[in-house]
Amino acid sequence: MKRFLKIAIAGIYLLLFGIYLNNWVKPTQFYFLSFLGLGYVFVFLAFIVALWIAYYLSKRMFFTGLILLIAGIKMHLNFFSFAVPNDPEGDKSLKILTYNVRLFDLYTNPDGSVKQQIFDYLKEQKADIYCFQEFYQQDPPTKFVTRDSLVKMLDTPNVHEHYSFRYKARQFFGVAMMTRFPVIARGDVSFADEEHDDHNYCIYMDIVPSEGDTLRVYNVHLQSVKLNNKDLAGIENQTQLPPQNNWKGAFNKLHIAFEKRQFQTDKILSHIMKSPYRVIIAGDFNDTPVSYSYLQFRKLLKDAFTSNRTGIGASYAGRLPVGRIDYILHSEELHPYDFNIQQEALSDHYAISCRFNF
Repeated sequence: MKRFLKIAIAGIYLLLFGIYLNNWVKPTQFYFLSFLGLGYVFVFLAFIVALWIAYYLSKRMFFTGLILLIAGIKMHLNFFSFAVPNDPEGDKSLKILTYNVRLFDLYTNPDGSVKQQIFDYLKEQKADIYCFQEFYQQDPPTKFVTRDSLVKMLDTPNVHEHYSFRYKARQFFGVAMMTRFPVIARGDVSFADEEHDDHNYCIYMDIVPSEGDTLRVYNVHLQSVKLNNKDLAGIENQTQLPPQNNWKGAFNKLHIAFEKRQFQTDKILSHIMKSPYRVIIAGDFNDTPVSYSYLQFRKLLKDAFTSNRTGIGASYAGRLPVGRIDYILHSEELHPYDFNIQQEALSDHYAISCRFNF
């Protein structure tokens, strides 16, 4: 029995160490580590149990586990944050809000009722900069003239947008940024090349909230996994659906998404490092705080959530328990405070917002 327990404990230690390796190993080099990251909570809980058993079973294994725990403390605190809310510093401040609006629930509520609820929420927030992912706009006449309606309602005349598709009836799908502040430049970080399509985006604006204080703000939507209801049903009932919708199909979609996010992350980071201004990057990263993508960004930027809130900060409201996948990251010189997460789920994501002194 002791031998079996020692083997089991060693195996759990190895799984946690594998998750740590996401900090250095790219998904294209060994994508299995990215899958381990998805199960971080379960691995971590199993590790705590294993550590407790090791205390009574083998002091050597216990201290090995303790060292392993301490070695990864920074990664653990990315996931389970323990922070006292910051107070504002100085008199120059702005509020940024990011929200994956899921096309304003176009397909399940074509009458526009959920869209109006989202509009009402946004109006209450009174942000200075809005970043939207899965943004939907349709030219009039329609109930989904979202762009012009939001610009007027939010008093955000400066807009930058990038759309992935244009179907009949003049429909647009993509990302959008809106601000009330002056803008001196707009641009995109293109993900398109010979091996990657361009259906996810990163755009940016150089915003001047006050004289001499230009900030570069990025709005990012990293690669979606695109798991649908059939995929989720196929995971639960593997034999009742065709191969593309069973667990193997879901595995393949996840694998592809991990590698595409790696490519997109590397492109954005290269662009950020050339920025002449302080940076805020906000949006839907579609990845957890122990993923390769997030950890690469954290080598360069700070996380507004872990500086301000205690908890996991789940931002995904869909069926999968993936936790926090939406982020507001920033240059060290900026001071974040008043980080908030939307309470009511009007999309499959919760909006998040934060104020900054600059």
